[in-house]
Amino acid sequence: MTGAEPIILFVEDDDDIREMALAFLRTAGFRVHDAADGEAALALLAAEPPDLLITDLVMPGRIDGFELARRAIARQPALKVLYVSGYPERIRQNEGLVARGELLKKPFRLTALQQAVEHQLGSQPVQLNAVLNEAYLLWLSLRGGHPMPDAARFTTALPPLLRRNVAVCEVLGEVDLQFRYGEVGATLVHAFGHDPQGALVGAAAASHRGFITGLYAEVARVGRPLYVASAYQIGEPGVATERLMLPLAVGEAAPVGHIALVQTFDRLGDAPGLFILAPTAEQRVSVIQRL
Repeated sequence: MTGAEPIILFVEDDDDIREMALAFLRTAGFRVHDAADGEAALALLAAEPPDLLITDLVMPGRIDGFELARRAIARQPALKVLYVSGYPERIRQNEGLVARGELLKKPFRLTALQQAVEHQLGSQPVQLNAVLNEAYLLWLSLRGGHPMPDAARFTTALPPLLRRNVAVCEVLGEVDLQFRYGEVGATLVHAFGHDPQGALVGAAAASHRGFITGLYAEVARVGRPLYVASAYQIGEPGVATERLMLPLAVGEAAPVGHIALVQTFDRLGDAPGLFILAPTAEQRVSVIQRL
């Protein structure tokens, strides 16, 4: 969070709902800013970045709740998002944001709103991404008393839908570490614009290599998972991605032999290979959390 007292931005075009929710949340002790539409919310986001964005999905103007979330996440890659809507099918149809964000269905009780807010603010970012959290829980369940699970056991246990967002990389060397892509899931192939299986991590992006390989090297040497949220200024509103990097052993050996990369993106409907432009983007913002 940005400080001792978390900031909430509540965006809702219905004045009655907005005023009722604001009064309740402020009485409950939360610090809340509000806006009636996406344009006003963007101005508030720039002035004082929130810890949690609560937004209606359907709003007047050219910026709906999804577009607002995209633009906010492009500025704050680890931003927590709570969607409020009477049309839950809208969030299910938007594949680009399925992994990130929780839905509170209208009409809602104020106590349900408070519980959702407390859940968002009290959870780690990896817990709020459905794909990353599923992979992390699987990794924890397969350790069996060891620091990390066996690579073959982990990959075998991956459910088909989760496998689409996973790439397993082999750790090469002992001092000057390198990392080679093994099996790469379909979602990552689409985002990268090609299948990197057999290639070294960072080989196609010299300007980005130090950042990426540095993350892998930390996981390999420390043997602990790493959560990374990044935003890149590519077009408008930009591209945001969340990564979870999980160390894997070979058998019961202690050294890290493989690293599973689990990755989601906020824009999957764009042309294949959009994310390959990230290394040359004008600006990158990253948030790193060691698990």
